[in-house]
Amino acid sequence: IIRHVILRNIIAHGQGSCLILGHPNSWLDDVSLENIKLYQSTDNTPGYDKSVHAMYFRYAKNLKVKDVQVQWEKPESPKWQSAMYFQDIKGLKLEGFSGAPAKAESGDPAVVLDQVEDANIVDSTTQPGTKSFLRVEGAKSQNIYLHGNELHVVQTPYQTDKDVKAGAVKATDNY
Repeated sequence: IIRHVILRNIIAHGQGSCLILGHPNSWLDDVSLENIKLYQSTDNTPGYDKSVHAMYFRYAKNLKVKDVQVQWEKPESPKWQSAMYFQDIKGLKLEGFSGAPAKAESGDPAVVLDQVEDANIVDSTTQPGTKSFLRVEGAKSQNIYLHGNELHVVQTPYQTDKDVKAGAVKATDNY
């Protein structure tokens, strides 16, 4: 069991996804990432880089991600999509996030929530050129709140897939 972990004040230059993964039988509990700057690039030569998202979180409860910034750098990967991908999460607070999808013209969102319950996204912003801030997927996704985010530069603040129940996402006081 991994629980009560804080990762703080990190600047990282990564070639490949930053993976924060629990296990289906042993979820991460009470993990916090604070004040993180991730500069994402790839190494196209080996052919084993399977990175799709800059940061990928799975099987966690009570997850806090605060003041995280994702910057995409060269060389690029044609597989890249979203800056943050959360899957199978129960209890998420995403606060002060700044980022964009890898390719603004792709229409990929900056953040994806897939099978996420009880999430608060607050005081976050996207970088210029972002078309979509958030996509919510999965029938289990519910109780997702967007509050106080700067979303005026995006065409679509959030979208839900057809299997997400109506009313699962509530947005208030976003700019």
